[in-house]
Amino acid sequence: MHEDGLGGRKDVLEARRLFGLAAAQGHERALSEAERLANAMAESLLAEEEAEKGKASKVKKKKKKNKSSNQVRLDAKAEAGLAVEAELAREQAEAREIEAANALVTAREQEGAEAAQAEVESKAAQAEMEEQARKQAEQEAQAAEAQAQAAAAAAAATEKARKPPDHFLCPITQDVMIDPVSAADGHMYERRAIEDWFIGHSTSPMTGAKLEVKILFPNYAIRGLIRTWQEVQRSVRES
Repeated sequence: MHEDGLGGRKDVLEARRLFGLAAAQGHERALSEAERLANAMAESLLAEEEAEKGKASKVKKKKKKNKSSNQVRLDAKAEAGLAVEAELAREQAEAREIEAANALVTAREQEGAEAAQAEVESKAAQAEMEEQARKQAEQEAQAAEAQAQAAAAAAAATEKARKPPDHFLCPITQDVMIDPVSAADGHMYERRAIEDWFIGHSTSPMTGAKLEVKILFPNYAIRGLIRTWQEVQRSVRES
């Protein structure tokens, strides 16, 4: 409180003095003056209290305003920080998306390369299999041809073995001779065939030359060879 002026320390002392005087002497003037001073002091105190309240309110408002300003700045900083964090998060998300896309592209390229390599290897394997099949077919064909040639040779050999030699055949009948004989022309004939020939001819069946004699000579050597050959053929057929 103020020490000077209305409502100050002097007013309080004066009010006490007047109240004491009025109480001692019973003067109305003193009481009236004391009442005036008391009212003035009360008004002054009230005004001072209001002023203090106003100051306190202003200080409070200022503090609140300062606090609000600080809070606004803090909120702005927080929002700015959140915005920065959000931007960083967005950039990181974009980076992850780009990385994932690149990884996907790389994976697809690798998959395509692997597929191409697999196709090349498959074609190479197929070509190798075809080449092996071709070689095997050639070998089988060669083996079949060799087998056919062997069979043909065997058949030819068998046929040749079955076919009698030309000197075993009678030139007249073209059959294997049973009783081979030699004539004056130097050729061998089946006895019955040449004898039948001489009935109506006096020439050689082979050369056409005239034969002075019709004597026939048995050829025992050829007969023995023919019989041996016939026995061999008989054994082959039976086996």
